[in-house]
Amino acid sequence: MTRHTASATATLLDLAVAGQFTTLVAAVKAAGLLETLKNKGPFTVFAPSEDAFRALPMGVLDDLLKPEGRPRLRALIRNHIVPGAFTAADLAAVPHATSLAGHELAVDEADGELTVDGGRLVATDILASNGVLHVIGSVLHG
Repeated sequence: MTRHTASATATLLDLAVAGQFTTLVAAVKAAGLLETLKNKGPFTVFAPSEDAFRALPMGVLDDLLKPEGRPRLRALIRNHIVPGAFTAADLAAVPHATSLAGHELAVDEADGELTVDGGRLVATDILASNGVLHVIGSVLHG
């Protein structure tokens, strides 16, 4: 697990746009959630890596990105956002975190590895002015 720090003047959206999160940014835009990631928060975002999106079954992401898939996409993206700013140390101390979608995401720490709903955090503690971003190796379905 890699720990990062970024300019705390950048918002979570700025970090996502500047980072390697092309698919996440497209999904956030299609879901109408850009303002949420620019909002003052604070929020914790579990940002799926590009590999995590590629691991979805063929056609799932394409269907979600269509206008008729927007409600499901919105719920999926909201499942990756937790109210409050939680660093990796904060997460390691709690059994779960509740997403904006209302799902309890199981948090587990073993052998120095943090997982959220079974997805391994591959980079943690990327600080933003409105929260914390962690890169996760899978898409959280909730």
